[in-house]
Amino acid sequence: MIPKFEIEKPIKKDAIDGMNKSNLIDFIIDKNGFPFMDAQKQFGISPKDHKKIGDNLERVGILTRGDNNARILKQGVTRELLEKIFNCENSDELFPPLLRNGNSFTVQKL
Repeated sequence: MIPKFEIEKPIKKDAIDGMNKSNLIDFIIDKNGFPFMDAQKQFGISPKDHKKIGDNLERVGILTRGDNNARILKQGVTRELLEKIFNCENSDELFPPLLRNGNSFTVQKL
């Protein structure tokens, strides 16, 4: 029997969940959130991917819920902060920014 090998897709360092990081940051800032219909149109993502990314952005404090349960940008979140947080290739790996507190670090509250 011949063993099967899966070909790994190359990781794009400038992408998160397959979306260009710069385009995603622009989108979130311009739309003041992560609206599904617009995200689906611009990035071609599925409802499942939108939920995963949205959940992770809420988890780290980037998004919050607005009217009609919409995912909206949390007040005070800047492009610079998004660039710091988007330092991975998968939204499951997103982590809130850290603040230096003497010799230790604490999670920045957004």
